[in-house]
Amino acid sequence: MVVLAMITRNSAERIKDFPEVLNSTLSIPYESMILVDDSDTLTTKNIVSNFAKRNNKELLILSSGAVRTRAVARQKAIDAFLENYNDEWLFFLDDDLILDKEWWSKASKYLNDGYIGIVTGFVMHIEDFVRKYLEIRKIDQWTWFKIKFEGRGYTGDTMFKRDALIKVKETYGLIPPYLHEYEDAWLFHKVRCLGYKYVIVPTNCYHLGHHRLSIISATKNPIIVYKMGFNAEAFIPNVLSNYESINGAFMFPISYLNDAVKHIREFRRKYGEISNVTLMELRILGTYMIWLMMRILNGRPGDPCEK
Repeated sequence: MVVLAMITRNSAERIKDFPEVLNSTLSIPYESMILVDDSDTLTTKNIVSNFAKRNNKELLILSSGAVRTRAVARQKAIDAFLENYNDEWLFFLDDDLILDKEWWSKASKYLNDGYIGIVTGFVMHIEDFVRKYLEIRKIDQWTWFKIKFEGRGYTGDTMFKRDALIKVKETYGLIPPYLHEYEDAWLFHKVRCLGYKYVIVPTNCYHLGHHRLSIISATKNPIIVYKMGFNAEAFIPNVLSNYESINGAFMFPISYLNDAVKHIREFRRKYGEISNVTLMELRILGTYMIWLMMRILNGRPGDPCEK
């Protein structure tokens, strides 16, 4: 019914509890596993191989090849799934996510619905700062996750239906290899654009790591998001709609500046510090200003359903 897929790169060295991530998958009734590993050593491969042998799992090990991006790795896993297995669902799991023991019992009830092409788990664990920031903005964690998922997708613990993956490949081709950080957004939106629905399952998964953006990524990512039309803003639904007009593109960052100041003041009043929240607001404002420049220079935001 389901094949498990993992994309790894030096996971054994980076993630202390990587074996626990693997053990958490045993609550999922899979028989086969695809590993796309681009590690610098054999340690991760060996750990996964030993895990598969101990638990009688068929294991297919691949690598991205010359171009090592998450887009290439994810496409490798999809192609291997479509070419080598007949199962109906491909389950992508991040190398730093421990599954809830009840994940499958909560998710499996949706698998026979022909309209559903994506089933994902709701990750409860978040950083303390993010929890406080959500409180300041009066956004509950479920709403935040839903806004984020609808904007940019997610493959941390996400299943994709076989038919949906086939149709995406036939209609849109391969995941663009340069999408190192937004390959999940591309895949999610293409499945959605084909008419499939998604389900977010209220699980209690635990994310061991938190991604930190470099200055280069903080500049490059908003450009990709704008061109693709991903709406990848975790706090405001459909935020790119503000950039459909020139007036909206100018007014939105200006109006948000007032909100940013309020957020910083409220955070200081409630928690007594402003460094993290100031960096957060500067990043958000920076994104909005990059989008303004994109609107001036390149026109309207992209359409994620465009072929």
